[in-house]
Amino acid sequence: MVNSHGAASRVLTSIDLRPHHGAGPIELGMDRAAVRCILGEPGHVIAAHQIEAGDTTIAVPARDSYWEGELQVHYDTAERVEFIEVFRGNTLRSARLEELELFSGPVYDLLEQLAALTGQPYESDDPDAPQCFTFPGLDLGLWQQQSPAGSDGLDSAGVGIPGYYSEEQI
Repeated sequence: MVNSHGAASRVLTSIDLRPHHGAGPIELGMDRAAVRCILGEPGHVIAAHQIEAGDTTIAVPARDSYWEGELQVHYDTAERVEFIEVFRGNTLRSARLEELELFSGPVYDLLEQLAALTGQPYESDDPDAPQCFTFPGLDLGLWQQQSPAGSDGLDSAGVGIPGYYSEEQI
């Protein structure tokens, strides 16, 4: 596959998520240059920046985007991977955590299966985003674009460094 810069990039159609470790060939804590050696040049690059929202300043991390945004690699200020998010799409069709396929099946069933498999509870306590779920003990984030009731599979899944979903990080 050729990215928007005309450079070839490694394409994955399936990826395994490993909480606190990484996703596919990308490891949490890996430096940006190493990621690019593995995946090639990203199709889109977002520089770290800040957003002002009233009295609050929100830091937005640097991010590399691959395969039309289906793989997003977020970096900390030292340009080390801190979060990897995968989106269901035309290229990336499968995301797995151990034996569970995350992009198919009823969402609430998937959440219960993940909780049983990992021994970790999930949270969904944001009334403004009822389709967002986290497993804080795993630093695993899940998202469903539509209302999860009756929907088939998640639309994205991401893994972060230990503590990514702690109160200090959010």
